[in-house]
Amino acid sequence: MPVTPDQMHTQIDAAAYGLEKMSVKEREQKPHEQFVENYNMLRSLAMESTPSADQRRWPPAVTIHRPAMGIPSANASYAEILSYLKQMLAILSESVEPPVGGFLG
Repeated sequence: MPVTPDQMHTQIDAAAYGLEKMSVKEREQKPHEQFVENYNMLRSLAMESTPSADQRRWPPAVTIHRPAMGIPSANASYAEILSYLKQMLAILSESVEPPVGGFLG
């Protein structure tokens, strides 16, 4: 069953909300591999749910830096990823069906 823009908007909004609750100092840090994999999956599903959107508008996938020693981490900070999530929400909102009453929120 394909995912819908409505479903992805809700899920990405929840992810963005969580990042917004972090302190500024926390948002400067780079997330671990599992977080990056989740972001990239959300991005792929959002793009799949909105095939009519110009592919050039989507924020980039986040890569994982794997040092010879140490813990793999993102090549982007939580703040950058929050920005990417907000960009995805803007794209998805163009395809989200308004509620029956016509009011959002």
